[in-house]
Amino acid sequence: MAAIVTSYNMAIEREAAVALTKHLGPWHKTLWTPKDNLRTHIHEGIKRNSVDLARLKETISRIKEIKRADPKKVLRPIIVKAETLADKGQLTEAVDALHREIGNVHTTMFAKPQPMFNLEHSGATDIGLKRTNNEDEFHIDATRRLFVVADGMGGHSDGKIASELACRKVAKYFDAKKPESLEQSILKAHENLLELNRESIKHLVAGGGQVSDTAKALASMGTTLTALHISETGKAHIAHVGDTRVYLLRGRKLKQLTTDHSLPYAQNMLTQAVGGDGQFKPEVKEIATKHGDVFFMCSDGINKHVKDKEIRDVVKKYAEGKATHNYVVQHLIQLANSRGGKDNSTAIVVKIRHNKK
Repeated sequence: MAAIVTSYNMAIEREAAVALTKHLGPWHKTLWTPKDNLRTHIHEGIKRNSVDLARLKETISRIKEIKRADPKKVLRPIIVKAETLADKGQLTEAVDALHREIGNVHTTMFAKPQPMFNLEHSGATDIGLKRTNNEDEFHIDATRRLFVVADGMGGHSDGKIASELACRKVAKYFDAKKPESLEQSILKAHENLLELNRESIKHLVAGGGQVSDTAKALASMGTTLTALHISETGKAHIAHVGDTRVYLLRGRKLKQLTTDHSLPYAQNMLTQAVGGDGQFKPEVKEIATKHGDVFFMCSDGINKHVKDKEIRDVVKKYAEGKATHNYVVQHLIQLANSRGGKDNSTAIVVKIRHNKK
């Protein structure tokens, strides 16, 4: 009979050992102490089915992560404390304390820091009432906090090609960790469009008189481009070419942050554009943001029909929580269309909320 009981106990011990190996892996070094009692207590507890293996596995996993991240022996006092409780016969309390305090250390070490701010944004574009094609384009990259509006020129589908290409190139070349790359990305987009125009001109020359209208348009296509980036530190970086705009509503005041690069006596004639000939130097600005700031970006299809005061009133309504971000872009586009909608219209709104430290 004694032999049977011994055999049965050995079977239980083997089963416990298998459970430890299956659930915890090579855990024995993790809970080592000078007295080396904690492992024995836990092992006995597992045999008695008084230890939650899943919970213990989570604790062991966290201990391993902490050890890899911090070579200092921050864990030793916690493990020794748990061992002391186990030595007093309080194994459940020991495992609970171990789980709780290891969890606190793990959270402190690996919890993601709260972001300095949150952004709320929306964007939309509309063909208008007179055009047969929408040559506007906008791009929103929420992850990198990048917002771009472009208004293409060239006629028919070619203005659309220019605005799409410019937005795509800015998104490709922009590096969120280097705010200065915003200007560089526009310069690269400009070079890309210039090269495309040069290639089109070569085809025009080679083709003699047999040149399609599309090829002629491609040889002279360009686009405005206005880009806004909010850095990790909450600074707003703006790079801009043409007459698309960025406004800032701060409190009750709306301010246009960009300059229209157009002739004063002929506002439809731009002094510089992405892909255009002659002078090309993007306007660049950096602004420290404040809690509640709202940026509004638009193509001239909106500001041709809607006065700045009206833009302010709509954006202010949103800033005060009386309207949504979607309402801002949709309402201002609809307002432009209600007054003729002679051009494509595009809008982006971005609101920043700083988190309390």
